[in-house]
Amino acid sequence: MPSRRPVRRSGSRLSAPPVKARFSFRAMISGLVFSLLFAVVAFIGWSLIFSVTSLPDKYMTYVAYGTSFVAVLLGGLRATRQAGGAGLLNGGGVGLAYSLLLGAVATLLTSSPFSLGLSGLTRPAFDILAGIVGGVLGAGSR
Repeated sequence: MPSRRPVRRSGSRLSAPPVKARFSFRAMISGLVFSLLFAVVAFIGWSLIFSVTSLPDKYMTYVAYGTSFVAVLLGGLRATRQAGGAGLLNGGGVGLAYSLLLGAVATLLTSSPFSLGLSGLTRPAFDILAGIVGGVLGAGSR
């Protein structure tokens, strides 16, 4: 007679197998909104710091990249936690949406066309990488 697998019990209820995490559009939008709000607040703070202190303007590019990286990382982390996992998909989705949105706004506000060269793809790649890192950290900290 074949042996039966024991049923795991949690208290008085049967425990169900864990639900497989997948991409969640709602969680991605929530992470994107969080990223944008964080970035706006941080950029306002940085602009005040640059205007009040004597920091050279050459550091603004590094501050912009760093602030965007942190904003997308936190947005990816938030999206992955809300979705319950799938950090690569949810975090990467936040990074992709953030970079597409910023690229669209930059194209509308400037007269120069969007560049698909190496310099034009650095920022979107940086944002997608930040989202993926945040998503992986979010999946690991559930």
